[in-house]
Amino acid sequence: MWGVKKFMEPRSIRNPYHGIDDLQSDFGDSEEPVSQTKSKRKGDFLDKVQPGDFVKRKRADGRADFEEEHGKMHRRMAKMMSMNAYDRHKEMINLYYLSYPGATQLLNRKVQEEKTDLDVLKEHHKFVWDEEDNSGAPVSWEKRMAKKYYEKLFKEYCIVDLSLYKNNKIGMRWRTENEVKEGKGQLICGARKCQETAGLASWEVNFAYKEDGRSKSTLVKARLCSKCSDNLNYGTQKRQVKQKKRAVRRWEKERKRGKRGSDDNEEDGDGDGVKTVKNEEKDQPSTSTSSTLSASADIWEGPAPAETEKTMSQKFWIFVICFWSGCLAQNETGYGDLKLEFVQTLWRHGDRAAIDELYPIFESNWTFGGGGLGELTPLGMSQMNDLGTLFRKIYVEDKEFLSHRYTGKEIYIRSTNVNRTIISAMSMLYGLYPPGAWNIQGVDYPNSIDWQQGFTFVPVHVDGDNHCAATQQCKCDRDDELQDKMAELPEVQTVNARMLAMNLRMAALFNVTEDPDTFSDYPDAWKCQRNWFNDTLYEKLPFYNEALFQESQRTFAPYKHMMEGHFVEPAILDGIDIAHEIRVLQSGVMLNEIYERVRDKAECLKSGENCTGFFKGLKFYGYSSTIDGWPDTAASLTIELYSNPENQYFIKFLYRDNSVDDFSDVTSKVCNRAEYCTIEDFRKIAEMYKPLPDYKTLPLAPS
Repeated sequence: MWGVKKFMEPRSIRNPYHGIDDLQSDFGDSEEPVSQTKSKRKGDFLDKVQPGDFVKRKRADGRADFEEEHGKMHRRMAKMMSMNAYDRHKEMINLYYLSYPGATQLLNRKVQEEKTDLDVLKEHHKFVWDEEDNSGAPVSWEKRMAKKYYEKLFKEYCIVDLSLYKNNKIGMRWRTENEVKEGKGQLICGARKCQETAGLASWEVNFAYKEDGRSKSTLVKARLCSKCSDNLNYGTQKRQVKQKKRAVRRWEKERKRGKRGSDDNEEDGDGDGVKTVKNEEKDQPSTSTSSTLSASADIWEGPAPAETEKTMSQKFWIFVICFWSGCLAQNETGYGDLKLEFVQTLWRHGDRAAIDELYPIFESNWTFGGGGLGELTPLGMSQMNDLGTLFRKIYVEDKEFLSHRYTGKEIYIRSTNVNRTIISAMSMLYGLYPPGAWNIQGVDYPNSIDWQQGFTFVPVHVDGDNHCAATQQCKCDRDDELQDKMAELPEVQTVNARMLAMNLRMAALFNVTEDPDTFSDYPDAWKCQRNWFNDTLYEKLPFYNEALFQESQRTFAPYKHMMEGHFVEPAILDGIDIAHEIRVLQSGVMLNEIYERVRDKAECLKSGENCTGFFKGLKFYGYSSTIDGWPDTAASLTIELYSNPENQYFIKFLYRDNSVDDFSDVTSKVCNRAEYCTIEDFRKIAEMYKPLPDYKTLPLAPS
């Protein structure tokens, strides 16, 4: 072994004992001899690179720099990713401080210019997003956030701020989810700082406000305790609504009211039907001629309990079902298992514009419903839509009487040939058959992206010029004779004298010189104007105040009632019962049309398969009319026809007093506490008020 001699390359291994490869040095890559390298370093000071000199670098040097920077970047990214958000923020701020000396002032916050989410909501919030706002998605994120917040609010009842009620300034907002869960605004008083739960009353408010530089108004509801209700109506004295016992006869109440005559606070309008506000407060006389009451503080509607005394403005409806001569005899028939067969309903149109121009509000100011006098307002459209929604709940959802989708043979809607009644019918139908998944695309509405999904039209049939039942004003020669005869009654002469005196006084204030005794446009005009232009009335008419408005309504109320056949004293002259004949002319035609449809539907049901006419599939028949007698807007009377297994037929009467209440069953008042009326009883009363031989012929049925 010792004799073997091994030879190795001199530079392959420097330390053979450890077997280590040759170590590399910083000069290992240099191809120049060592002697040349040393000599070069001696002269380095002569070739020193000055600042600004361009140095040509080798390609190997650039690659090394890239790898170094690349490695630094990855190390920095790894370090940042290992940090939490706060540490990462501190690291970046420290780098900024070190990299930009003196620029730290740019990091100072300008708190006064910052906006929080609350600031954005305050700036872009809308009390009500109208159709223009809903036409498309808001462009800016601020408006999108404001609309999203609005959609989360609960808009059935309002929260009311009464802190400035003495200044007639009322604040309102919608309820939040937490307030709904707590019952605030419904089970608890809706005043902002009130927690009272007893004695709550519902109020309907035509809330007027300014938003985006525009005057707006909308109908809202609020529930308040008695104390907050007084604050809501500060400066006014409201007529107290007392609940009566069911056993008290209605006609006894009316006789008591009749003794008060024109002292009652009643809202009446022209013969075309004017908005009536039930239980509306009567403002105390004011000595100021420049009052600044706002519209939002003037127009209130109080709650209408289910069993309350009916005002004279509702007498038309009670006339239709009680017929002025006494209630029907009590029906002792056993009802058994009854089935709903047919529904007839008639309603008054919604809130409208004034019929006549009266300074300072002219036709050009009434821009609602296409613009013009007497047109339906957005408030009226909403009222009628609510009525349709109520019909849908009763007859589609609860009783499952009508189909979810519009079926042509089931429903027939009729209207007088007046814009406001036609649009009222259309608005009601939008609530009865709203857009929804129950309507089939390509069947009920076009298969087009331009068509509102789920929306379908329902036809409204318009009366001809010769049809007077829906309007009641069936003019004939006998009507003219009755008007002349009525003027001889002492009661009418007293009322006429009061109206004449007020007409002359108002004509002087309005500077009317031509026929001042017939200047009588102001009662109806003011009633509509104050709903929308109350501030303008106080600004332009120095003599106008609430006391004057109430005086005008009280002065004309008795005359309007007499035109419908309502007299305090017996209206019999020369053997003619003027009151009875006026009622026959005003309501007899409509009443008999309702009875005849009930009779024809019952006969159709009895004939079974042999019935092939109009009434075979008909279930719902509706009137949209300018009903006289001054019920409230969107008030409605519904007559339901039922059958039992023995093919006996019965009638039920339902009445809705205003645009807020639900329907109440008034059959017991009509049928002497019976649950249903018979068709025979209905026939007897209808014939009692039927014009004979017809409404166009002079002779009438004896009273």
